[in-house]
Amino acid sequence: MSEDKRPRDPSKRMSPAQRAVSDDVDYGHRHFINLLSVAFLLLLAVAMAWAVKALDEQESTRKCYTSGRKDCVTIVGPPRDMRQAVR
Repeated sequence: MSEDKRPRDPSKRMSPAQRAVSDDVDYGHRHFINLLSVAFLLLLAVAMAWAVKALDEQESTRKCYTSGRKDCVTIVGPPRDMRQAVR
């Protein structure tokens, strides 16, 4: 029995020039989709980081209240140099 050493895939039997002609992939569209995917994944990562931070802050506030403290939430007021004396 003699085995045929030629590859069975027709694209492997073609020369590189022939493969380049038959390759009709739109690389501009592919790059755009890849860029869009990266932007979406970055947005997703930022959203997840924000959600984890918010959950951590909420948990620390809950622990503060359950420990019996009353000064758990900071009240934001005007800066000290913006305050005016009451007359």
